[in-house]
Amino acid sequence: IISKIDTTLLESSFMIYTEKESDGVVEGDGILCNVSYNGEESTLNNQWMLVTEEAFGKGYVDNFIGAKVGDTVKVTDENVSDAFFEVEILAIGDAKQATWENIDDDYCKNTLGLTSKQELYDSTYDFLVYDNHNIDRDSILTVVFDRIVGESEVTIPEGLVDYYYTENYNFYAQEAITRNMTMDNFCRLQLGVDVPTFESDLKDISEANANYMLVVEALIKQEGITINEEEFNSYVEKMAFV
Repeated sequence: IISKIDTTLLESSFMIYTEKESDGVVEGDGILCNVSYNGEESTLNNQWMLVTEEAFGKGYVDNFIGAKVGDTVKVTDENVSDAFFEVEILAIGDAKQATWENIDDDYCKNTLGLTSKQELYDSTYDFLVYDNHNIDRDSILTVVFDRIVGESEVTIPEGLVDYYYTENYNFYAQEAITRNMTMDNFCRLQLGVDVPTFESDLKDISEANANYMLVVEALIKQEGITINEEEFNSYVEKMAFV
């Protein structure tokens, strides 16, 4: 369980920051900051960000080196013409990877949105039990359903692929924001592709999503499948651990 927690904290880039006296930012520091985009406030206010190539990209990191508390760093967005970020540095701190051993109840409350460290342990345990119970069944269902979808003739309504594309893109964009990364750096460093390849792949995925959902709806209608409120709530509770 603890190994799973440490893996999740590492993969999600959760860090612990300790404020320090500093003559200027160096790579690897954390900065407590407010961020605006094109002069407008963003959701990244009074939050710690890690100054590394993995988080920002080399071109962006250079802008922060040597900056001091109270400075506002202006960074041009290389992906959008005439767009820029302004980062107000409120504090500078040391950063280290969060692990089960060095987090406490306050960290779980303030960073993970949980009530305590024990809740993190309990929810991870429940997830592992649920995941192990369902993995074999889900593998079988996936093979069967993939064959059904593959042998079905589906006409996709206009706009449905665009809907799934937008939903999928927004999911990855939010992941990039969570990791304090631009979309370009997120695609390159987290997904291993450039943005055009990502967008092309995402279109194929969105078409598959639309195809899949239409087949599901047809099967539900044909077989008269229904679920009651208790079954629905039970499924939602289980999925909350995924």
